[in-house]
Amino acid sequence: MSYPPAPMSQTSAGSTERDARDLQRGLAVNLLGYVLKLAHPVLLIGVVRAFGAEAWGQYTVSEAVLLIAVRVVLLGFDKTLLWWVPRMDADGEALARLRGAFWSTLGLSLLSSLLISALFADAIAAWRGAPEAATALRWMAWTLVPMVIMELCISAAIGKRKVESHVLIRDLLVSFCFVGLALVLFYAGLRESGLAIAYFVAYAIGAAASLVVFVQLFGMQGLFGRFARPSPELVRYAWPQWGSELLMTALARVDVLAVSYWGSPAAVGVYGVVVRVGNAVRSVRRSYDPIVITLMSDIVASGDKSRLREGFSRATVLVMLTQVPIFAALALFADELMPLFGAGFDQAIAPVVIICAFWILNGAVGLNGFIVSGYGRTDLLLFDLIGMAVYQAIALMMLVPSYGAVGASIAVGSAHALANVVQAIQGNKLSGINPYNADVARAASASLGAFAAGGAVVWLAAGLGPWPSRLLASVVFGAVLWLTGWRRIMR
Repeated sequence: MSYPPAPMSQTSAGSTERDARDLQRGLAVNLLGYVLKLAHPVLLIGVVRAFGAEAWGQYTVSEAVLLIAVRVVLLGFDKTLLWWVPRMDADGEALARLRGAFWSTLGLSLLSSLLISALFADAIAAWRGAPEAATALRWMAWTLVPMVIMELCISAAIGKRKVESHVLIRDLLVSFCFVGLALVLFYAGLRESGLAIAYFVAYAIGAAASLVVFVQLFGMQGLFGRFARPSPELVRYAWPQWGSELLMTALARVDVLAVSYWGSPAAVGVYGVVVRVGNAVRSVRRSYDPIVITLMSDIVASGDKSRLREGFSRATVLVMLTQVPIFAALALFADELMPLFGAGFDQAIAPVVIICAFWILNGAVGLNGFIVSGYGRTDLLLFDLIGMAVYQAIALMMLVPSYGAVGASIAVGSAHALANVVQAIQGNKLSGINPYNADVARAASASLGAFAAGGAVVWLAAGLGPWPSRLLASVVFGAVLWLTGWRRIMR
């Protein structure tokens, strides 16, 4: 679907300013979230050390299975709501369609939870090679219900540009509830099922909070009343989006399964920590995804190419300049941080740095896929992911048996980089413009300059000792990035 170009007008300028305000608010919320989440790695270290690498590995694989299952159950409606809610005012049946999507997926989640818990838990655990994990999986299977509720409600809220719900509920409330409850249950004596129970309760709390936000935005009419089928336009968007989400989730977990297949339970525990620490960088981009999907849907519908370039470039700059300091900190201190998780976790140092470097590239290029989705071409995104899946599968088979977690990090990161380049080409063809403005080049130059300055300090000040040289490098890195990046671009 294409839209005619619209001339720049006072209304368009106002829309561009609103886009900038929403992205800035998203930045503020995300930064607040990161400040509050500084305590999370400390608690996570406590959880991993308490339960041990083997139990953590079993939990990690069970979680991977459920995160794939929830994508099956959602039918793509969570991401579809991000695209459709900004346009729902033009649909007289909007609330009825929203209710239909909510209750149909909720019913499917109940059925799926029952099937996994009653019939498939033993088979999945046996296939995993850890039959003792079946009990935990039975508990965790019921988490599908609150997970579906939370995903749908948060997506609908972000479609209304309420970006706070994503960070405050999913990233903070659920994450902290999980680690806190896991520690409490471990010391209460539930050492076998503590992780599974904590996982379920944390998501139940998140679902309740997201329902409150949903009702505030849509009223009780968003939940109760007659149902209506999705419109043909909605279905055309949702089905490829469902396939993409399912495939992306499988790709996000197949590396864990590959390490599980070719490695020991302890190796899975190590790689599970690699994934979670790497997500500290990746989640910066991912936390922007929902609001950028919403913005691109709104902007593409307006046909305003200038607004598209400004909104897209601002989002890219914000992602880059937020990711880069986190990656720099991990690169400087990974060899001190990883061993804190326990014996054997020093093996996570190299794969953490590798995967985070790829996520930096993903932040700079990866938003192009949302231009493609803004034009309604979720079919192209599905084809891109199929190609990415083939590449990643081959890379995992070639690299993981010999290189373990390092090989998995290279396979996953390079697969995403390949897909990002393809989507950048597609976004350019669909929009007819180069979506990057000069601010993106300035942000990239500022980041490279800050890395160079920090690296030079580490080398020149090596005689002071590891910690003084790294702390001094951190100060120099931050100063250069602020003076040449944040201060210059965001004024």
